[in-house]
Amino acid sequence: MVKVPDIEKLSSDKDEKKLIKALGYKNDTEIRASAADALGYIGTTDALKALISTFENDKEDIGTRKAAIFAVGKICTRFINSHNKTDVDSLSRSAKRKRNKEIDEIDKARVALKRQMDNGSRELSIEAARAFMSLPMTEISVFAGEVSESAFSFDRISSAKPQENRSVGHEDNTTEEIETDNAPNNSEENTEEKPETNAFPEIGLKNGSSEEKTEKEKTAMTSFSSEKNPHSEEESDTKQENCSQIEKDDESKTCESVLLNPDEPVEIAPGTWWLGKRQETTLERNIYLRVFRNDERCLNLLIDPGVPDDLSPLMDKLTSLIGGVDNLHMVFLSSHEPDAAYNTAYFQKLNPRCAVISSKHTWRHAKFYGLSSSSFKSVESFKDLSADLKTGHKINFILTPYCFTRGATMLHDPETGVLFSGSLLGEKSNSELNATKDSWKGIAEFHREYMPSRNAVSYASERIKPLLKNLKLIAPQHGGLICPDLFENFLDNIEKLNVGMNLYLDEDSKQNYVQAMNEILSKLGTLVDPNTVRNAIDSFLSQDSLEGCVSRDNGGIGSIRRNREYAMDAFLRHMRDRMPVDKLDLTDEAIVKTLNSWEIPLPASFKDEGFEENDIFKLG
Repeated sequence: MVKVPDIEKLSSDKDEKKLIKALGYKNDTEIRASAADALGYIGTTDALKALISTFENDKEDIGTRKAAIFAVGKICTRFINSHNKTDVDSLSRSAKRKRNKEIDEIDKARVALKRQMDNGSRELSIEAARAFMSLPMTEISVFAGEVSESAFSFDRISSAKPQENRSVGHEDNTTEEIETDNAPNNSEENTEEKPETNAFPEIGLKNGSSEEKTEKEKTAMTSFSSEKNPHSEEESDTKQENCSQIEKDDESKTCESVLLNPDEPVEIAPGTWWLGKRQETTLERNIYLRVFRNDERCLNLLIDPGVPDDLSPLMDKLTSLIGGVDNLHMVFLSSHEPDAAYNTAYFQKLNPRCAVISSKHTWRHAKFYGLSSSSFKSVESFKDLSADLKTGHKINFILTPYCFTRGATMLHDPETGVLFSGSLLGEKSNSELNATKDSWKGIAEFHREYMPSRNAVSYASERIKPLLKNLKLIAPQHGGLICPDLFENFLDNIEKLNVGMNLYLDEDSKQNYVQAMNEILSKLGTLVDPNTVRNAIDSFLSQDSLEGCVSRDNGGIGSIRRNREYAMDAFLRHMRDRMPVDKLDLTDEAIVKTLNSWEIPLPASFKDEGFEENDIFKLG
């Protein structure tokens, strides 16, 4: 009779060999999953082969496979962190040989995780991506080289010292140094603009400076001049094949022609695709791809690549459009928030030649996702915040500080007339791809909740207005795409909206109460005869007790001069008393949702009567 493994005891005893053996225990999937999980915490590189075999076994239980993927990530991370702290020059020859064998196992594990990301089911692909992205990326444990089954390996230990600098943006694997931005540290001095070299000559990013280039810069730039193709004929052919996957831009494509198919890339403008998804989540993400093309090459720019849940469909869409991550040249981040930036580490590890472009303030936080500073290019480094690409295209950057992060930045594509606006004009969720007039409610709620102040929003809005004449589409990171017929209305409204701290400041707060009252009146007018609502507000405003407290305006509430809490309490009581009994539940629901939207507490007198928020939300 086969003895049932005691996983808890084996883990406590750190008995790696018996835990590995328990991975093959046939009678209980829970035993196998627990063994895999335990190996994640106590296992060494000796366990990797068995764990990889477990998660690659299609007949294995999915829970066990996920536990094995998790364990591989933990073991690799633990080894890499230890390796980075090791003075390899002090190791004996036998210790170096052992270390190199361990490194080989780590490389095999990395390749297996990548294979699972690319070919596994959605659930396993996401789990593998999380494990892969958890792997540290440091100067010693640099994953470098072409994207292939042998890519991203550690430097093997030898008598030579490891290179301190590595080239980025080359396809010929040369070892020329290319000057790039340094990752910012805690000193404010690092936020100042400094002259930069062309860190990514293949892409052709230029800062527009007319200063004399250093010899090092000349060496780096020469290989990528417009007069000489740095690639072999075979590489050039590959580039053209990648271009040919995309049909010629449809210059007649307009905002109105956009239709939503969440399972496929949606072309929203010439050479511009929406790669997001619509699942009615609490915060949906819009991910965009812009393909810049001339007769010789394509340059592919991914905008705000999202979170691990987006990875599987995003990878499929990128593969269908550009042939995969290998052909991704740039990632632009509108902010450092995880919903915008998290997946960047995944793409950079798969393709170290991929440039990351953002503001310096965004980079200060985004680098902690495990990004390489040698692949970073700041928007502030470009003259007039405008970058010229090797394809002859131009992209413009618009800094929008505190909208809603310090380093928030919009990207303007003048050729297509698309403005990628980041968080500005976004909303939490929109079941359709295009925004409508009805989207304003969601946009207002999103901004009230997340934007720090009306000044920040107004400043960002003013930066957009000079572009409106030639602007064809505003593409926010969240919510619906905004077409020209809504530009003026949304921008005017957004500048008047109280958001963030304005909701808590006294004078602004009074205005919030006024707007909330009028919004409640509007909602009640959809539940009963509008005359009932008009008669109710007339009788409310005629009360002697409210004289000098509340004023009328166009059939609604004009202002609250004093004691906003008293005015709101009296208003709600009066309106409820005049609503039909069969409409009271819907009335209460409208009141609570409106007050929550405006960050206004429910008056205490309502709670005393048993009018509780939790009861109301059960209705919806």
